[in-house]
Amino acid sequence: MRLIQKPQSFYSRNSAHIILGAGMLLLISAVFIYGSQYIFIKKAHKTVGIVTGFSLPKGKTLKRPVIEYYTSDQQKHVYYHSEGTNPPKYHKGEKVKIYYNPLNPEDASLGYSFIPIIILCIFGLVFTGIGIVMNR
Repeated sequence: MRLIQKPQSFYSRNSAHIILGAGMLLLISAVFIYGSQYIFIKKAHKTVGIVTGFSLPKGKTLKRPVIEYYTSDQQKHVYYHSEGTNPPKYHKGEKVKIYYNPLNPEDASLGYSFIPIIILCIFGLVFTGIGIVMNR
């Protein structure tokens, strides 16, 4: 007697490729984020800012530093950092390096933000590894 096999679903047939592709996309995203930060910092002007306080956005639990800085033409600007930490990484009155776009001084950064890059790399490597193992 011959058994009739039920056809495999699309996911069952291609799960290794899907997981491998997801891992590769995560790794490519990490490289893209690093590259965009690298280009910004290379084109940006560097100055020293002073931490004037902290902001606590609604619904958030981590305080984010507020930094005042002056551009090369002595225009005062305020930068609200997008990442918060506990305990705070910076202290009120601390001097920090800040990079700003000379064409748009409100576009500023404290340098490389490695948190999203690390997270994307970890998940990318895990998914890629699983995809490779499943593909064998």
